[in-house]
Amino acid sequence: MDFLTLDAKGIFVAIILAALLLFFGGGIHAAGGFFLVMMLWFLFFSAITTRIGKPMKKRLNLYESSRGFKNVIANGAGPLLFSMVFYLSGGSPFLRYAAIVGFVSGIAAVTADKFSSEIGVLDGTPIMITTLKHVKKGTSGGITPVGVAAGALGAILISVSALMYAGMLNSYGSLFNPLVFVASCAAAGIIGTVVDSVIGYYETNGIGNKHTTNFMAAVAGSLAGILIYFLFL
Repeated sequence: MDFLTLDAKGIFVAIILAALLLFFGGGIHAAGGFFLVMMLWFLFFSAITTRIGKPMKKRLNLYESSRGFKNVIANGAGPLLFSMVFYLSGGSPFLRYAAIVGFVSGIAAVTADKFSSEIGVLDGTPIMITTLKHVKKGTSGGITPVGVAAGALGAILISVSALMYAGMLNSYGSLFNPLVFVASCAAAGIIGTVVDSVIGYYETNGIGNKHTTNFMAAVAGSLAGILIYFLFL
């Protein structure tokens, strides 16, 4: 259970989230299965990155052994919105495919943020993205070169993982371009984690919290992914 990094309430809300994703996606054998698997990939990667450098994170008091329902909502609400767009699309292939791109881009954004924050704290002294001044490790809005690279890796991993469902994505015909799909979702993930850091600056100044920051970054990543994809398709 510890590997999942979720406490009891977190697991309960995650189960509800999974059920909603399946429902809005039309079931396990349709897009719902795709939505669920992508969220599971995020959970899997999150568990791994959380445990990278565990001793050092404990010394810095930055290690979180478990996370609650607020984390699930913060990271899952954005992608859930796009699964709802898929459901409410009226069967329009364009809207459904746009929702899929938005969903994966949102997952890429929260994954990139997870990689960036969990691995970035193992690097040197971070700088605040908006002021470029040195800040304490773990400060919202603080970035490091390793953290930025790790975030890009996370976004790419999620985007490539989505191609496991290439058969389903191919059903959208000319709307699906594998190379543009991966590049757009990965780029959107990176944009999402940058947005997260920028909003994190305001978080450190008492505006919002890490949960609202994660949600806004996920939505920003989703919208960026859709825009980039159809711009270069």
